[in-house]
Amino acid sequence: MDEPSPDSSEDDLHPSTMQETPWEAMQNSSKRDGHRCVLSHWYNLQYMMNLSHFEPGNPLLHGLVPCDPVEEARIIPIERKANTADSAQQVKVEYMEMILSRFGKTDIFEDLNADDLRHMSNMMSLNPALHQFFDSLDMCLTAVEGQSNTYRIEVLFPGMLSNIPENPVTFTSNEPNLPLPSPVLLALHRACTRVAHLSGADQYVDELLDSDNPWHVGGNWDR
Repeated sequence: MDEPSPDSSEDDLHPSTMQETPWEAMQNSSKRDGHRCVLSHWYNLQYMMNLSHFEPGNPLLHGLVPCDPVEEARIIPIERKANTADSAQQVKVEYMEMILSRFGKTDIFEDLNADDLRHMSNMMSLNPALHQFFDSLDMCLTAVEGQSNTYRIEVLFPGMLSNIPENPVTFTSNEPNLPLPSPVLLALHRACTRVAHLSGADQYVDELLDSDNPWHVGGNWDR
């Protein structure tokens, strides 16, 4: 019996007629992003390990190819009340709700379809450090006008961009049928980030997120 390749399992095991499961969404997001962090472009270490087993002759394994753990980050958190055991996730959701309420958007989480938030268009592949910056609202992506799926990476401190080779960055898909990260959800995340770093808000943000986000550092957002 032939062993599956690192990329083949999703389509073979899950018929296209079935609704996408959370597991499928994560797998498809990784495939869409080329098994790399979409900002640093470093390959997923687990993917490289899979290649060494399934495709030992792959050229990626025989050069100085940067790799790192890569996680599937959610642009907007999906759990609101159900997963109370995950205190870090609950804090993120509650804090984003508080920020959005400043715009009068108190019902935004009800307006957003839960299935849409579980969809791969609410996901992107990031290494753990960039994932932490993104979740801590210390990083956001701003759409570049007139350039489809192209974003300027905005951060709290310039050094946070040290491992990012290009800015702006353009998202592309290795699979034409797999949707890219949603511009609408990225804009919503950016709105939360900008409000979080308004003058006087940083100390409160740090106190709220400190126990769950040890890398979050206070400071003034470059407006």
